[in-house]
Amino acid sequence: MLWQEIPEGHHYEVIVLDDGSTDATVKILEELAGRQRGNRLRVLSNDKNSGIVVSLNRLIEAGDADYYVRMDADDISLPGRILAQIEALDAGQDLIGTFAYSFGSRHGERQFSVDRMSHVVLSIVDQRSFCHPTIAFTRRVAQIGYKDQAAEDYQLLTDVLVAGLNLTNIPRPYLMYRVHDESLSSIVNSARFARLRKSVCAIRADYISRLLGVDTATANSYSDTIERKIFRRSTQADLAALDRLGATFQARLGAKVDFKGI
Repeated sequence: MLWQEIPEGHHYEVIVLDDGSTDATVKILEELAGRQRGNRLRVLSNDKNSGIVVSLNRLIEAGDADYYVRMDADDISLPGRILAQIEALDAGQDLIGTFAYSFGSRHGERQFSVDRMSHVVLSIVDQRSFCHPTIAFTRRVAQIGYKDQAAEDYQLLTDVLVAGLNLTNIPRPYLMYRVHDESLSSIVNSARFARLRKSVCAIRADYISRLLGVDTATANSYSDTIERKIFRRSTQADLAALDRLGATFQARLGAKVDFKGI
């Protein structure tokens, strides 16, 4: 990130937060910061491991910027990323992601939606329309901030959509996204995964309620139905419920969507 090119007239600072590590990470970062010209690198650290939501919100507060570019420690931003994303933000986008390349235990290009309605629809199912480490966003999105500890990316996306802000993806990979070597079965069967799915269901229900103007009980029922569909446990009653969801979506937003096929 330190060697990214930035547009003329923009000030650029890299802020790194160490979330309570017990190794030499902070010392290494501080040494690196001392070698940078113009104080371009700033190092923060939490006294203890505070989790991703507290850390991301602390970084946002420390930045106090017009634009923010998110980055995870184990990924790699490709040349031109900052230029492309600032150009999109300058043009009126509030949140802008990019395509990505996976590396590590999986390889290949990861492509995401560029059409706003696709983001609206896919977010009813799950967070599939952005690669979270690729995003950049405006102060308006920063003011929304991160909330849910288990599915903070999905929570932010649904909040941005309900707020009516502009968002899309640049259809070009600007990030190398590291995929860690963990077996899918061990993740799916873990307590962590169970907490994640519980958070996703709650965020989805809240999103459906706000987006479509349905009551909480109905939204919760739709969310549970979609969860069973994702894991291939649908009943005939679920399929009928998905048809009703599609009809409500079309009546409120004017778009025809077959939720049974997602």
